[in-house]
Amino acid sequence: MISRIAFTLTVACVLVCFVISCTHEPKPVTPVADGNFPPDVANIMITRCATAGCHDQGSYVNASGLLLDTWDHLFNGDNFGAAVVPYWPQYSPLLYFVNTDSSLGPVLQPTMPYAASLTKDEYNTLSNWIAAGAPDKNGNIPFGSNTAVRQKIYALCNDNGVDLVAVIDAQKKVIMRYIKVGISDADIEAGHDIKITSDGSTAYESFYAGTTLQKMDVVNDAASGYANMGLGLWSIMLLDPNNPRLWVSSWESNGNVVAVNTGTMTTDGSHTYKSTNYPHGIAANSTFDTVFVTASNGNCIYKCTDPSNPPALISLDSATATDDPSFTSKENLGPHAIWMSPDYSKYFVTLQNTNQVRVMDAHADTLIAVIPVGLYPQEMDASSNPATPYLFVSCKQDPTYATKTTLGSVYVIDYNTYAVKKVIYGNFFQPHGVTVDNQNNLLYVFSLDADGPAQHHAVKGNKDGWYNIIDISTLAPYNYNNYELKAFPYNGAVRFK
Repeated sequence: MISRIAFTLTVACVLVCFVISCTHEPKPVTPVADGNFPPDVANIMITRCATAGCHDQGSYVNASGLLLDTWDHLFNGDNFGAAVVPYWPQYSPLLYFVNTDSSLGPVLQPTMPYAASLTKDEYNTLSNWIAAGAPDKNGNIPFGSNTAVRQKIYALCNDNGVDLVAVIDAQKKVIMRYIKVGISDADIEAGHDIKITSDGSTAYESFYAGTTLQKMDVVNDAASGYANMGLGLWSIMLLDPNNPRLWVSSWESNGNVVAVNTGTMTTDGSHTYKSTNYPHGIAANSTFDTVFVTASNGNCIYKCTDPSNPPALISLDSATATDDPSFTSKENLGPHAIWMSPDYSKYFVTLQNTNQVRVMDAHADTLIAVIPVGLYPQEMDASSNPATPYLFVSCKQDPTYATKTTLGSVYVIDYNTYAVKKVIYGNFFQPHGVTVDNQNNLLYVFSLDADGPAQHHAVKGNKDGWYNIIDISTLAPYNYNNYELKAFPYNGAVRFK
């Protein structure tokens, strides 16, 4: 029996490798002599790396899918995502594998090139080139064109306490930049949520362990301002499309749902909702004069209509509504995230403690449906394509068939019929953030990997996270890549969704 299992696993691995190879084979290109690299870089890439048996056209599919014969091909990445991140040598895995001196940076095995290691000068040539933006021989920076209209995906993560946003190019699917966020490199501020304006100009980030709310220019990918929020466990945000305003919940006793004027980046007491305990997820009606907030330590949501008065408590079950933070009975449903349907007629709430999604009438405040889902449901996002009216729910702790390397699932719910269309068990480990790219009909799933396996590019034993991509039209993997990024990727958002 053991031998049969081993044989089956071996065949499965071979098939996966074959699929990966076929999926990522580029169109045949006759490489120019220098590959469009600057001369000193070409001398390394073309003569030392893009050689027979390694990273040339004939061999790269068996070398992690990394093709190095041209500058453009380098930025397709490999089966684990980006090989080089412009301006960020410390986060460029190519350097990890060509380095033999730990005083220069991370060292990972196997050392490349196989034939003979790079010299210190050659390593520094590559590192300095990446730090300068990894330009081609004409000075063009990767992903530097079409900034006004470039579609991108943003993911909150951190690196040993340095809070980061990973910027993913929607066309190539790999990380194109990292951006430092927060106000301190010495403290973990723990980015919690990110939201992007519909015009694709601005993003906002909240920090669970910080004192600010950050504003970011997502045309040029640079921080552009802060709101001083003071102490609070700043969690989920909601952008008001009709006014320069957002709301952010503070996940603590008497935490409040604080309004921020996004024009002045100051708090707005006249639109702040108080008298809330452990508020978390936020949604609104079509006119944004009613805000719905989950009471995550109770069995209800808050219906906020008048900032001068306490909000109404709407029960999610037949029991009396309560938001008491000491409420620990079986009726504590643990409401977490909330999503409003496109027609604003109903909202969906994930319940961590009962492993359900509950559907509520947004006008009558009554229960419509109870949908069982996987263990510890977290975040939600939905497709806007009428042909695929799917709500995607990440279930962080859902057991899978291979518990040592995978954990968690994504439930796919038809938000019109409430039927579970599919349960996706992918290459996940503690999936949390899910975000939909409607332009390309793709779902990005971000795995926290807080307790999971060490990754291919893991440095100093870090439990780096990753993202997987699902084709919404088939509900199957877009490919079988684990796109690695830095630790604890908590949430994501799409520019030009």
